[in-house]
Amino acid sequence: MNTATCTLDKLCYLEKNAMPDTQKTQAGSPAKEAPARKRVLLVDDEASVRIAVKQVLKAKGYEVVEAAGGPEGMEKYQAGTFDCVLTDHMMPQMSGAELTARIKAINPAQRVVLFTASADRLARDQMPWDSLLAKPFSVDDLLAALHAPKKS
Repeated sequence: MNTATCTLDKLCYLEKNAMPDTQKTQAGSPAKEAPARKRVLLVDDEASVRIAVKQVLKAKGYEVVEAAGGPEGMEKYQAGTFDCVLTDHMMPQMSGAELTARIKAINPAQRVVLFTASADRLARDQMPWDSLLAKPFSVDDLLAALHAPKKS
């Protein structure tokens, strides 16, 4: 099984069992107000991964803008405002690391989460991303990466 399939299977299973936070209540208590929607730019060349991650994030109250690769991701980044950029590392034309470097050159404070199947090969301290997420990842791993403190 390839990593994308494994990630998709794990996310799809968890997404089917996930409820938006606004629907989780204790018996007799009203649903919580949804927090202000955070915008995420999701960049991955594999449509199946984008679909699964987008479904999970939307169920958790995020607004998700998709891009099918680095060049499209850069265009959408320049045209919008995002709380976080979530990008795959291994993509044709422009890697996630290159996309991250370009985004950080424009806005060093932009939060970027890079996900990859080859996390062990990447020097975590020398790259500009804020969080590194190893494939396959769970919904909890994804949400933790989105909320982890920024690198200093």
